[in-house]
This record gives sequence, C-alpha cells and structure tokens, in this order.
Amino acid sequence: MHNLEKDLLQREDEIDFLISYLTNRYDKSKDTSFENKSFVLNINANWGSGKTYFLKSLSNQLKNMNYPVVEFDAWKNDYTKEPLLAFMSELNTSLESFFTPNQLKTKGFISKLNKVKKASLPILTSIIAKQLTGYTLGEFSIEQDSTDTEKGVEKIISKLTDNALKEHNNIKKSIKDFKISMLKLLEDISELENKKLPMFILIDELDRCRPNYAIELLENIKHLFDIEGLYFIIATDSTQLSHSINAIYGNKFASEKYLKRFFDQEYKLKTPSNYEYINSLFKKYNLLDDEILFSPLEEEFYKEVNTKVKLFELFVELFDLKPRDINQVMISLHAIRITYNLEFKIHLPYLLFLIMLKHSDNNKYNKFLELIKKRNDIKMSKELMLEINTNYSDIKVKTHVFQSNENDIPLFSIITFFAEFYSMIYKDYKGGKISSNILRIIKQSIQEEDTGIYEDDKIVNISIFNYPSLVEHTGQLS
Repeated sequence: MHNLEKDLLQREDEIDFLISYLTNRYDKSKDTSFENKSFVLNINANWGSGKTYFLKSLSNQLKNMNYPVVEFDAWKNDYTKEPLLAFMSELNTSLESFFTPNQLKTKGFISKLNKVKKASLPILTSIIAKQLTGYTLGEFSIEQDSTDTEKGVEKIISKLTDNALKEHNNIKKSIKDFKISMLKLLEDISELENKKLPMFILIDELDRCRPNYAIELLENIKHLFDIEGLYFIIATDSTQLSHSINAIYGNKFASEKYLKRFFDQEYKLKTPSNYEYINSLFKKYNLLDDEILFSPLEEEFYKEVNTKVKLFELFVELFDLKPRDINQVMISLHAIRITYNLEFKIHLPYLLFLIMLKHSDNNKYNKFLELIKKRNDIKMSKELMLEINTNYSDIKVKTHVFQSNENDIPLFSIITFFAEFYSMIYKDYKGGKISSNILRIIKQSIQEEDTGIYEDDKIVNISIFNYPSLVEHTGQLS
C-alpha cells in the first residue's frame, strides 16, 4: 500500500504501472536525441472517480522512492486572479523542503534557490502590475504634460509600443533566465544522495476551476516550465475541462484538440468495480454481518455475493453513482445505523432508495415524499418512477415470479411496493396478492411490525414511515 487508507478503488496496480513507466521513460530519454525531456501527463477520469486519492497515493509512493514531488491543488487556489502567482508560491515552498538544513547551509543551496526566485521576479512583477492597474510597469513613465494633443497622442502611442516591445523582450529574457536557474537547481538535486530526477509536479482539481484560470495555468506550464527534469501529472475530467474551454471560445471550438496541445499523453483511470468498492466500505463500517440491515435478495440467486452489498450495487447502478457519491451515501447509511434505536429491521432497499434519491436530486426527493404522503390510494406505477427520473426499467432483481416463467423483476417495483404502504388499508395489506417471492419476503418482514395500531383502518406505526426523517437528518452531515 501507499501510506493511505486501504485502496478501496483497487488503484494500486495502476499506480505501480505509471511510476514504472514515467521513471523509466525519463531514464531512457537521457540516452536519446530528444531536445525536450519535460513531460506532461493527463490523468483522465470522471468527477468522483477517485482522482484525488490516486494522486495522493502516487505522491506518497514517489516520495518513498526519493523523487522530489510538488503538489498543487488548483481548486484551492482558484480565488486568485493569476494562477502563476499561486503556483510559483507553492513551488518555492516545496523546493526548500527538498533539502535538509545541513544541505542548505553547507552546499550553498540557499543561494541557488534564491537565484530561481530572483529569476522569476520579473515575470511575477509584470503580472502583478497588470493585475492591479491594467498597465505594465513601463507605462507608468509616460509623460502626461504635453500640451499639443496630436503630438501627445503620437508620443503616447510610440511610448506604449516601445514599452510593449521592451516588456516582451524583458519577459522573454526572464523566462530564459528562470529556465536556466531551474535547470541548474534540478541538476544539483539529482546529485543529492536522497533525491533523484525527474521532479514530479502533481496538479489536482483543475477541471473544477474557473475556465480562464484553468487555461492560463496550462499555458504557463507549457511555456514557462518546459524544462528537462520536470514531469507534470495533471488530474482532470477531460470532458468537463473541454466544456470549460468551450465556455470561453464557443461551442464550435475544437476544445478536445486544443487540450492535446498541453498534454503529451493521457492515461484513463479504469472504471473500478462498484461491488468490490462497496464491499470494502461495508467492511470499513462493520456492516457486512449487521442483522439489523435487512436485504430481501434471495441467496439462491446471489450465492457468490453478500446480498446487502449486492443490493447497494443495484441501487448505485439505478442512480448511476460515482465512487465519491457511493462514499457519501455510505456515510449517511452508517450514521443512520449507529443512531437507529428501534428493534425492527432496517429495510435496506427503501432506505437506500431514499438516501440516493435525495443525494442525486433533492427536488425530486421532495416530490416523491409529497406523492406518498397524500395517502390517496396512490398507484406507484412506472409513470411515477419516470417523474423522479430513475432508470426504472433496466435494473433487474433476481427472484421467483409467481404465475410466470420470469426469474426477475424491475428494481423499481420493490420501491413501488414500499411506497404503497403509505396508502394501503389494513385488509389490502393483509390479503393483497403478491407477484413475486421477494415482495412476499418484504411483506412478511413488515408484518412483524404490526402492533395493532391503526388509523382509519390504515397501518400507521411501521418503521418505514420514519425513514424520510432519518435521511433528512443525515443529509445535514457533510
């Protein structure tokens, strides 16, 4: 493992492969005729797929192998107008941490670090001046006392042109000086006993940033840090980042092609197994063998899996949840379980449905509650499930279906069955026809809660009526 909590998404093999590939790529590149040995890799995965965990684990492993690593969270620094300022600040801080106090004193690394900082100052100064005033530093020296308007305008235009050219040349020289100083520092780092190249710079959450911020940071990396010995690893949801680019340049702009200008290669994180991830979370929260959590799935059809985990997986598929969503749902489930003080079992299908519906769309969750609370002989048909926009028909549950050759039913029909209890009168509850074995199992479990308390011949005191309240309390946790 890589010094983090258990690898729930099973990324360890991918991390090991990438480290092997990148480090060997750098070592082999030194023996080739490549003019430019810097490298930018895009780690591409959907939002919530564990990119941050992946980068953290990758970072820890690289550090354990004595590679210098700089970590930059683009989203946390999005409040600044100039991404380069925030990035350079993080870089300078990290560079100092690569040396021991003794190395800083005896080998002159303080002066070498200062050279890098000094070389970057003209670039940063120009950015700050423009940010504060809209003008470059050179433009402040224009004389404003000309009485001849026409000559004054010509003088201003000439001065602005001269200043623009001077500034361009100055920045060009500053970039060159910065690259030389940075390259020298990297060479010195490679000679340390406890460090080796390349230096890895890991950038996370870029796709969550303002479009201008994200693009400017990529531009700066491309032009300023094109330095041998630097390897950038940038985690993004490339689809979302493309949308950010289109927000600036228009929907017809070829954003995906534009992105390829910045990345030398892309690595797509594999889609993790939902079952294994959920199973690990159940173990983490000690819920695998919890008898209070009731899954009606029949073991005859699910012999090789835990039926609670499998049920959770089916609902994840229903709502198309990503790993980050799954973790948040599990946090809510765990909070409900440890605060649940009734003797009755928790009906996992209905509780998971409510948690995930609220997590996915709070408005649709409220609409669902309004419909079931009316208690006016509601027919929880597929039309209602369409209204709350779940994938009602594609997700099936294996079960014996009475008077049919089928061996499965749609998952939504289980939710329909639970919801109808809100309007079902007692005689229907006791004598209604059941279409499948899994619904019979659910009904038998609910019958165990029959306390004989009714209102207008309706059952009013079964535990599922309290589930919305439980879900809403845990929804306030973050």
